[in-house]
Amino acid sequence: MIDLATPPVLLDETQRLAALRALAVLDTPPDPALDVITRLAADRFDTEIALISLVDEHRQWFKSRHGLDACETSRADSFCAHSITSDDVMVVPDATADPRFAANPLVMREQLMLAQRQEAVGQLASGIAHDFNNLIAAIAGTASLLEGVADDHVRRHALRIQSAAQTATGLVDKLLALGRRAPDLKLVDLRAILASVRDLVAPSLADAQHRIEVDLPPAPVLARADDTEVMQVILNLALNARDALPGGKDGRIAISLLDAADHQPAGDVLVGSLPTGPAALIRVSDTGCGIDPDDLAQVFEPFYTRKGDAGTGLGLAVVAGIVDNAGGAIALFSRLGEGAVFEVWWPLQSAVSEQPSHSIVEAADADVLAGKAVLVVDDNPAVVDTLVAMLEQAGAEPGPCLDSADALAAVVEDPQAWSLVITDYDMPGLNGAALARQLRDIRADLPLLLLSALPRAHQRRTGEAELFDAVLGKPASMDALVAAARTAIAAARKRTV
Repeated sequence: MIDLATPPVLLDETQRLAALRALAVLDTPPDPALDVITRLAADRFDTEIALISLVDEHRQWFKSRHGLDACETSRADSFCAHSITSDDVMVVPDATADPRFAANPLVMREQLMLAQRQEAVGQLASGIAHDFNNLIAAIAGTASLLEGVADDHVRRHALRIQSAAQTATGLVDKLLALGRRAPDLKLVDLRAILASVRDLVAPSLADAQHRIEVDLPPAPVLARADDTEVMQVILNLALNARDALPGGKDGRIAISLLDAADHQPAGDVLVGSLPTGPAALIRVSDTGCGIDPDDLAQVFEPFYTRKGDAGTGLGLAVVAGIVDNAGGAIALFSRLGEGAVFEVWWPLQSAVSEQPSHSIVEAADADVLAGKAVLVVDDNPAVVDTLVAMLEQAGAEPGPCLDSADALAAVVEDPQAWSLVITDYDMPGLNGAALARQLRDIRADLPLLLLSALPRAHQRRTGEAELFDAVLGKPASMDALVAAARTAIAAARKRTV
């Protein structure tokens, strides 16, 4: 079988190399005039990377480069090694579809950069959408209550508000879709991805005293995942490790792939929660400058960076979003002057394939909540007030709570007092999933309804979707809330029989 990815060797290779050396250009300093050309080329052709390359026996060396940290790559990864086989201009319409270049690290890097931009936009859009949906929930819920007023003028105004709220909800969904990249799930060997990360990072280690090592098990480690997302996570961590290594001193980046069942987190779990099923542990450590203890809790926050103008503050925020949505977790341990250890727990089974159904059935009767004590947990006062009013109108006896810790204390005090708990997800302290786990430990048959501004995101997370008996998105109408409550109560009864 012909290996199309390996550049052919020219018949006049000896003469070509002699002519190249006669030019005395290899390994010379950058030329500002050529740097202008590469920047213009990147801008003109709307590409992330533009290069002026020279190819010797073993490598492709860049006299000028734009959008790439490495000063050279191996000849095997060289586009130019293919182009010099002909006098014609080589045009590659789509490198990702060309068998010569589809697996080329430079092509994969450009795909990763595009994916990272999409993820960054998605992260920002998700945060905005969460806050907007909370506002819309309060507005739409109040309008729903006004529809029951025995005044035609008031009801007409309420219907107009409801219509505007539905339009706003549609706009928020479009905002979320702007940055949403549907994961391309398939069975991948995590060893191959980590080896590719090593091949991408190694050429960018400009200091001769710096090195990257990868420790992989002999047997395949298969996960149903999006290989681009996995690579994006590990590549981000490896590049951050590279940037933390001290110049002029020995520096080491170590990437290892382990069975998560045999290990406990080396530091605090700062993203997600440890998967309950089979998982791989991917550890990225370095001997760099380390992270200040006061900064540890902030490193995954959007726009937080210690690189000054050289950093965007979005890399680790994107990493956190990918791992969290995959149902995994990230732990971090670091000491100033000694380096950092990032540990990624990646579930080996897809969160999407395992999530249970939470479809909301139509309410069979309007008094499903009549006389029932319902605990309402949300850190947004306007949302809590609206839900309480809707539940009262449905005949329930709601207990409002703005703090998830207070809600937990209320159930601990009298576990049998509550017929249903309705909780938000994104809350300070205990989030919705952590609260649900503790409530299940206290009372296994307590119906739990997740009412979230971002329901799809939470349903994708392994180990979290099954914590709730029903999931409902904000904003929710009175009918939808009652139907979801009925579904949650029925589901709790069924799972504890």
